[in-house]
Amino acid sequence: MMQTSLVNEVVKPRGTSPIKEDIEAAEIQLRKDAKIYWKQIETTYWELGRCLYEIFDGVPGPYRKNVGQSKEGRRALFAKWGYSTFGEYCVKELGIQQRTAENIRYAYYWFGIVLNLPEELVQQIKELGRSKVYILAGVASKEDVVTWMNVAKNLTFEELKKKVRDFKDEKVKY
Repeated sequence: MMQTSLVNEVVKPRGTSPIKEDIEAAEIQLRKDAKIYWKQIETTYWELGRCLYEIFDGVPGPYRKNVGQSKEGRRALFAKWGYSTFGEYCVKELGIQQRTAENIRYAYYWFGIVLNLPEELVQQIKELGRSKVYILAGVASKEDVVTWMNVAKNLTFEELKKKVRDFKDEKVKY
């Protein structure tokens, strides 16, 4: 049993290696940190999708209502910043592959812009994780998004991918 001294330092029991205990504590902390950071990735992808959408679209979100939906006279921000393509911007400036960036951007675009879901549904969608959300983008409609979310919650990514493929092939209707 560990004892605490008056200065709040852990007093190690005799016969144990302080280095070994420190390593074990660091391993436990590392395991916890990995879970925290993974969760952050799986929730911040939505914000990254918004940024990528606005960079591609050429207008930062708060100014969209001033500019309107017309693309006339607008230019993608990545081009304004000197990149010839969205893919070049993603790889050189962000260090992510174009396909990954496009998937994240499209998921945000579908659920956030096209379906314009209320915030409570957006929160539920985000919790599915970026891979499942991307698979559902373009498939889920405003009428059946809750049904698709419930299906996605109970399936692995591969199972969901197959279910969506079957749906697209009109073999199965949900």
